[in-house]
Amino acid sequence: MESQLSASKPTGGLPETAREQLNAHMELYSQLKAKEDVYSQLLAKGRLMLLNRDDSGSGSKTEQSVALLEQKWCLVSTKMEERKAKLEEALALATDFQNSLQDFINWLTLAEQSLNIAPPPSLILSAVLAQIDEHKVFANEVNAHRDQIIELDQTGNQLKFLSQKQDVVLIKNLLVSVQSRWEKVVQRSVERGRALDDARKRAKQFHEAWKKLIDWLEDAENHLDSELEISNDPDKIKLQLSKHKEFQKTLGGKQPVYDTTIRTGRALKEKALLPDDTQKLDNLLGEVRDKWDTVCGKSVERQHKLEEALLFSGQFMDALQALVDWLYKVEPQLAEDQPVHGDLDLVMNLMDAHKVFQKELGKRTGTVQVLKRSGRELIENSRDDTTWVKVQLQELSNRWDTVCKLSVSKQTRLEQALKQAEEFRTAVHTLLDGRAVPALSGSASRRRRGIAIPH
Repeated sequence: MESQLSASKPTGGLPETAREQLNAHMELYSQLKAKEDVYSQLLAKGRLMLLNRDDSGSGSKTEQSVALLEQKWCLVSTKMEERKAKLEEALALATDFQNSLQDFINWLTLAEQSLNIAPPPSLILSAVLAQIDEHKVFANEVNAHRDQIIELDQTGNQLKFLSQKQDVVLIKNLLVSVQSRWEKVVQRSVERGRALDDARKRAKQFHEAWKKLIDWLEDAENHLDSELEISNDPDKIKLQLSKHKEFQKTLGGKQPVYDTTIRTGRALKEKALLPDDTQKLDNLLGEVRDKWDTVCGKSVERQHKLEEALLFSGQFMDALQALVDWLYKVEPQLAEDQPVHGDLDLVMNLMDAHKVFQKELGKRTGTVQVLKRSGRELIENSRDDTTWVKVQLQELSNRWDTVCKLSVSKQTRLEQALKQAEEFRTAVHTLLDGRAVPALSGSASRRRRGIAIPH
């Protein structure tokens, strides 16, 4: 028994192995306990013999035997208890390690599933901010498990030092696997955090630009709505017309802001991976486009009414000159040498701007007709020399026809440029990675066709 207990054996590092070793030891323990009565009887007999010994020297031998028996029993009992305690401790340590490891593996599985089902970063500011808040909770949970993986590693190393070889290999493989999965979860968590932050920056940039432009357009629309009254006094009409031209100049200065906002929104829409994002971005772009068209339309309408009021107030030449000046101003923008080609966003922005111009041109058709009619009446009813009126009317007619033709020509050139831009983008995407290119939306398709200009 002492020989069996003296052999130094590593303990089990896994619960199953540790439990088998403890059970095997408890069999030895039971055998020792079964000998306890025999030991007690022998010890009692030996002591009794010592009491009845004579002086022949046999007592000394019996005494040695009793002492040796007692010494051996105590030694074996002590080693038995020590070994039992050591094996119970090993079983507890292996069980705690196994339970902690399993708990951590379960958490890792849930964390991996959470990352797998996490939706792509939204490009809508309110949505991506909510995603960031949600991810912060997850990231904090990941950080909270850092101490647990460190503790598992320490416990595993302790077990590897004490355990038998086959268990050491299994423990090592388990720790390597868990460590690898943990590092991947940490890495993916960091990468998602960066992706969300990048989406937040882009969404914020668009949202702030969009909100600022929408607010300005609403103020501009309110301004136009509050300036509906038109004076009957020619001088006051001229003053109103002058103020309105200042407003139109400011509105024209917002064109680059509008184009940039639309371009940014379209770029986000193309990169959006969530169907809700695509729809919401479409709605935001539609809203700012409608608001822009509304303000531009109301601005054109007011310009038209002011010019008509100036005409009907008897200021025929002023109204005529104002219209001719406008035609001279817009004609260079329609020239054949004006560039219309570029990437898809640029061409679509040019088409949007041209659509606004076409509406304005259409609004002025009535003014041109009224001016021509008024001019003819002035020529027919005047007794003075009206040569200057005929010259001005001919100039108006020539400039009007030229601008209308150039407008139609630019529309055609823009349609060709749009087609080339679409073909180029399709070719580039196909060459790079074969990605499917989204078709133009219905509104974009309609804008591509343009509108008819009355002559």
